[in-house]
Amino acid sequence: MLTVNAYAAPSATGAPIPTTIERRDVGPHDVLIDIKFAGICHSDIHTVRG
Repeated sequence: MLTVNAYAAPSATGAPIPTTIERRDVGPHDVLIDIKFAGICHSDIHTVRG
C-alpha cells in the first residue's frame, strides 16, 4: 500500500485539514504519477458544503 498526503473535510462547515490516506499498490496496467502541486477548486468547496 502507498501512503499519500491528502486533505479531508471532516464537516460541511469546517476547513479542509491535512491527512494521509492509503492507496492500493500500483498494478501491471496502472501508471504511478508523482504529483508535485495540487489545489482545491471552488467546486470542491461547494461539494463539501452540500
